[in-house]
Amino acid sequence: MRPLMMHCMPHAPRFPQRSISSAIAIARCLLHHVPRATAILPETDGDSAVAAEPDLPLAVHVHYLKVLLDWAVSQLVRQQRQQEERGGKQQPAGAAAAHPRLDPRVWDLLSALLSGDWAGPAVAASIPASILASAGLACQQAAASAAHGSREEEGAAVLASVDRCLRLLMGLPAAGQGRWSASCPATSFRPGVEPCVSLVAAVASAEPPGAAATSAARAPPGRLHSHWRHLMLTSVHALEAAVHGQPSSKKVYLATVPRLYAMLCALAFPDGPSEGDLALASSKSDGVRDATDLEKAARQEFPEKGAEALGTTILRLFETILFSEAHVQVGSS
Repeated sequence: MRPLMMHCMPHAPRFPQRSISSAIAIARCLLHHVPRATAILPETDGDSAVAAEPDLPLAVHVHYLKVLLDWAVSQLVRQQRQQEERGGKQQPAGAAAAHPRLDPRVWDLLSALLSGDWAGPAVAASIPASILASAGLACQQAAASAAHGSREEEGAAVLASVDRCLRLLMGLPAAGQGRWSASCPATSFRPGVEPCVSLVAAVASAEPPGAAATSAARAPPGRLHSHWRHLMLTSVHALEAAVHGQPSSKKVYLATVPRLYAMLCALAFPDGPSEGDLALASSKSDGVRDATDLEKAARQEFPEKGAEALGTTILRLFETILFSEAHVQVGSS
């Protein structure tokens, strides 16, 4: 028990950067009674270092879990000024793992902690919205690394871990497993519209090379493309929930449509339909297809079985924004 106590004492809540393996081992020990959480944690060399079952009071047990969660979040959201000052220049080999947000184990650690029985609404509410910015950066950087070399498997692992973590945080079902109601999210993590718009834009800009051609040809997606599409769907769900929770229609319209409309329409229709197919005018009397017709078109673009189509979700999002009379008045003013 001494290793556990040394790592989780209240007066020493921080872990060294090199101690992700130790943090995972301690989390496995604290979550040993939650199989769904321990199944997420990757195997590490430090698993044998903390093997004893902790005999702790409940309040202390929860406190140690909160320390681990705060540490994982701090690692993911912290900034690296040197990297940011380089303005996105290509980094030397091995530099992609310099930031913890590009380490799938950190995202998996956070996912496991969010899966525990102790993680109630207050825990999700304590996660800062800046976690979405870190997720977007991780997606962009992982996709860029995969595009510039033979690191596609590493990039796919990052996207998969980020997607699972965000789904747990937002109360979404696992990718391809059921539907979700944006108006009744099963979580207390409620970021605003702007962080969600930035997440959608970041993930959309990280589309893997050849992804559009793969979708147009109805070819099976590669692993990187598949995980990117799942993460893209997750990010759109996040924005959909934020839109439903935002009382200001003007703020929603101005924050989403100018920045995302063209980008997301291109994803919803990878075959490149005519302008008439994509035009959304101010009223249905102008010849615009209604939301049902748009949804049918999207389902034809993405005929996936057992999973909600990305195109359908995108068009449902714009249905919420553009087919609302209040939003249309903002757009026409």
